[in-house]
Amino acid sequence: MKLVKISKTMVAGLCIAATLAGAALPTMALSPAGYTSLAQLEKENEVTTPEQVETQINQIGPITLESATAIANAQGAYDSLPDEWKAMVSNYETLKLATEELEDLQVENLTKKLSKSLYKEHDDVENFDIYYWSKWPLSTQTTFILPYFCVKNDEIQPIRLIYTYYGGNWIFWNSIVYSVDGEVYKKYFNTESSQKVLKEIGSNYTTVWEVRDEIADPVEIEMLKKSVSAKKAVYRFKGSDSQYDYQMSSYQNDREAITKVLDAYESLMAVSPNVQKRVLENLESHKLGSKFVKIAY
Repeated sequence: MKLVKISKTMVAGLCIAATLAGAALPTMALSPAGYTSLAQLEKENEVTTPEQVETQINQIGPITLESATAIANAQGAYDSLPDEWKAMVSNYETLKLATEELEDLQVENLTKKLSKSLYKEHDDVENFDIYYWSKWPLSTQTTFILPYFCVKNDEIQPIRLIYTYYGGNWIFWNSIVYSVDGEVYKKYFNTESSQKVLKEIGSNYTTVWEVRDEIADPVEIEMLKKSVSAKKAVYRFKGSDSQYDYQMSSYQNDREAITKVLDAYESLMAVSPNVQKRVLENLESHKLGSKFVKIAY
């Protein structure tokens, strides 16, 4: 019979807790030496056993991209074992090999997928990478709100948005109103900080650009996703005295940019840091001529 040591402190703690709760003292099959059987401990505390972990590993089967959940569950069960029990898992090497094989498949799949939708630029001075839609607007003569993300010190940073207004008059906008099939969400920008990030990219006396670059909030990301399939999606750039309505639903390129970047980001966040790093290293670096990409630096 397998035995597990139960300390007097643990027993005392259980007794005190039961007394305070007004409950009956727990029955523990303790021997005079202060031991309880593994079977009894498992029953009372739902402890995962080495044998159960071995069974989970054996049930993984041939490795495919769909094996991720089974492998994660088996690894989680193994990690939950006390250190002295982990050595009892006779097939742990099988789990390690399964994890490596799965990661190779994920790297191959994601590299192929993301190389078609993302471009990468590296900043040599501050040493980080920026990832954006492969068809990012080369022309500055357009209004848009588009997502991108950066990687610093091998860590994927939160999704950011570049908000760009292009028109014939200054708006000095300090809020964005998203209207998507009747659902409305307003994003306000701190006046002081907005003034610092508001940049005039160019002016020829007839056209102006007003641009901001900030981390997207969760609701904003959801509104962007809904915009992709919406019948009517309008982004209002709103200032104190004037405003501009951008009919996003009229532009297929915006839909594609939002879909591709957010999907790529979520796909990367769903895999391990090791897979993330390998995939992003595989993506080819590009140099894009757009002035707006430089705003992100």
